Amino acid sequence: GTKATGGIVGRITGTGALVGCVNTGTITDNSLRTPADAGSAVYDYNRNLYIGGVVGLPACDVTNCSNSGAVIANSDIKSVWAGGVVAFTNTDIGNFTNLTNTGEVTSSEAARYVKIGGVIGYTKSTGVHANLQNSGAVTITNMEVASHPTVDMGGIIGHADASITLDGT
Repeated sequence: GTKATGGIVGRITGTGALVGCVNTGTITDNSLRTPADAGSAVYDYNRNLYIGGVVGLPACDVTNCSNSGAVIANSDIKSVWAGGVVAFTNTDIGNFTNLTNTGEVTSSEAARYVKIGGVIGYTKSTGVHANLQNSGAVTITNMEVASHPTVDMGGIIGHADASITLDGT
């Protein structure tokens, strides 16, 4: 399953834009594995968490947005995608301009895949990425080493899976 969490909105599936949004509150998600079957020691490990200070999972432009609250992912599920402003964009559309984060972005526990960034956790968008600023700490704590873990972290973007140009960042 998928869980999208954001300080303003968790998921945007339609067209449009998220403009001028400000989050100052702490965003915390404690998604822990649960037994796949009551009484079983087998865990459902096929879950994803997208957690962002402003938006978790957008399919649109995000402009002039900021976050100053902490973004905390205490999750031991399959994948954690965390960003100070935007967690994850798995689409070739979307422009990300004038985004600022001053809050701490933290992931802890034993996720198999972790993509964590000060502004954007993961981007696949080939759109504009301009004037992205971060002064908050980006940390991973208490991480158990999973079998073949993948960890990508960055002060601005944790993982860019597209041909992008960072302008004025």
